[in-house]
Amino acid sequence: MKAPAGSPKRTGHRHNLPIASSYLDQTSFDEFECDILQIARLFFKAFDHPESFTWVNAFYFAELKFHAPYGATIANAVLMSINAMRIVRGSGFNYLDSNCQTCKKYITAEERYFIGTLHNIRLKNRSAVKMNAMLLCQGSADISFTEAMGRLAVITGDYEGNALKNFRSK
Repeated sequence: MKAPAGSPKRTGHRHNLPIASSYLDQTSFDEFECDILQIARLFFKAFDHPESFTWVNAFYFAELKFHAPYGATIANAVLMSINAMRIVRGSGFNYLDSNCQTCKKYITAEERYFIGTLHNIRLKNRSAVKMNAMLLCQGSADISFTEAMGRLAVITGDYEGNALKNFRSK
């Protein structure tokens, strides 16, 4: 697809890691959360480069990792979380390419806040959930994002259904 006139020219993939990137293996995220990150990265790329159709790859990857019917349901829950974040977040989002073997070793600050929210929901750590969501949403109302991530945790069976209301802002 050709870029509209007046829009910035997109460049190819480069290994310029954003400030505050860190090694993914130095986080406390488990394999499930790292798989969710890879699905999210495909959706991030789909929003950034719609012509890439990587949303198809996100659903395919989820089906491979989590098997039918759970894969598509989980991918949809990730997409709903991303959309909830996009509604309230005021600026761009740094992400790394899920198809690049070098980039897969790292995680940006924004990705860390995104997965950190899910990680802490699974641990039932309310204050860390709120902190990660607030940082990711840049201080904006994060209730919709937190609830969407809570639904993702419910779908995967890692979160008690009635605990979701405990993460709402009071």
